Amino acid sequence: MLNPIVRQKAGVDLGDLAVIVLNPTKPRVAFGIVADIGPRRGLGECSEALANSLGIPSAIDRADIVYILFPTPGHRKARTAAEINAETRTLFTAWGGVARVQTLR
Repeated sequence: MLNPIVRQKAGVDLGDLAVIVLNPTKPRVAFGIVADIGPRRGLGECSEALANSLGIPSAIDRADIVYILFPTPGHRKARTAAEINAETRTLFTAWGGVARVQTLR
């Protein structure tokens, strides 16, 4: 779920792609899609499937997580998991990948 304020300010919407990096020092990376809009408090939350792919509980309150959101106007559509992974991996690599995430600290 994505916070509606972040949605509005960042120009992110349903169907846009996301990268989640857990523990940028020893990164675990997952790719996803913005599937729904959540509460106004906090950044939002990831799905149980995404949490499982990172090896964390879905109800975790605190973790060292970096979210990178890629607005994709005109390309917001239903995608398979393989399409989400491939498209997001390409965008993340072009953006600078984990090396760029590590410079954000």
